Amino acid sequence: MAPRIVIPFIPTLLHLSSVEIALHFYNGFDVETLDEVFTKMKQGNSTLSEKTTEENKEVSRVKESLLIIPAHLRETVVQGVHGLNEAIQNWRMDHHHIFKFKNDHCTLYFRSDGSIDAVETAKNLVRNRKISIRKRFKIACMYCLEKSVLTLWAEMEASGETENLETANNSMTRFWVRWLREGSRVPWLQAARLYLDPPTNVYHHIPIFSVFLPLLRPNERLKFFDTFRFAAFDDFRFCLYAVTEDEEEQIVKGGAFFVLLLHLCWPLQSLFLETAEKLWNNIDDTSFRLLLNLIWDNKKNLKDFDYSELFEGFWNRSPRHLKESVREFSRLKDIIDRHFNEKRIKRRLQND
Repeated sequence: MAPRIVIPFIPTLLHLSSVEIALHFYNGFDVETLDEVFTKMKQGNSTLSEKTTEENKEVSRVKESLLIIPAHLRETVVQGVHGLNEAIQNWRMDHHHIFKFKNDHCTLYFRSDGSIDAVETAKNLVRNRKISIRKRFKIACMYCLEKSVLTLWAEMEASGETENLETANNSMTRFWVRWLREGSRVPWLQAARLYLDPPTNVYHHIPIFSVFLPLLRPNERLKFFDTFRFAAFDDFRFCLYAVTEDEEEQIVKGGAFFVLLLHLCWPLQSLFLETAEKLWNNIDDTSFRLLLNLIWDNKKNLKDFDYSELFEGFWNRSPRHLKESVREFSRLKDIIDRHFNEKRIKRRLQND
């Protein structure tokens, strides 16, 4: 039997400790200030910039905290801060269709690997009375929080807020409202097996598949596979962990690109090359070029991982026919040539 393509991310002790320290930095300091101080420390420049007294106090605080960390571990911690920031921004985007989050509305719960525990965060949100009851109800539906769905629905009925509840573009809210209006006579999971369908509009109101997928039988899961590619990254991750090997193979046949795209996201980047090695037969020329471009863009725009090394590793390990497909695309070919020329020059200088 072939090994699983997607393996669960098991963080190292270094990763766990780095995330713990990164959370402290993220909550205590401005990310831009942290970047500025860390860059100057790497360059051996310890002078304060021309900022106000208060800003310089912040710079000094950041520097003092960074100096506590061994020099060879500082970059890992700073990458962790950026990873946490990316995770938060992605999480906000995944929920923007329900409401805009304010700091006093939302406490995020993190797993030890640095990813957001969306279910625990959702449970906290539905208890927060600063948020309108309709929005809390939609969150409860989105995450299949049965007790909260029932409680909030009862409160909404008592206040007349169940009238004219918009469900047309939200398959999960529509499912739960139908179940409630039919008197919740059968267990919700039984109802889900009967009439929970994939979303009709994949660009809005995507369900959190991983909260109900493990509860369904294999033949009941099949209809959702094509929409996994539109799921939140973290949700897609846990769906892949939950499916059988046969189901994984089926998902990968039409979605290898999306599986690898997932592994370009914090905190899974360290598994990207290992996963790519198992997927070469499923990666077409277009997907290969897209992935190279995405890694290159990440190298320029993100600071949560060493994308330069990842770019080089992905190219070096790729089959010849995929490399040859790049020849006709001058921009990408120039990027690759320039990258490896710069690497050669840098290594030559280091050896001299």
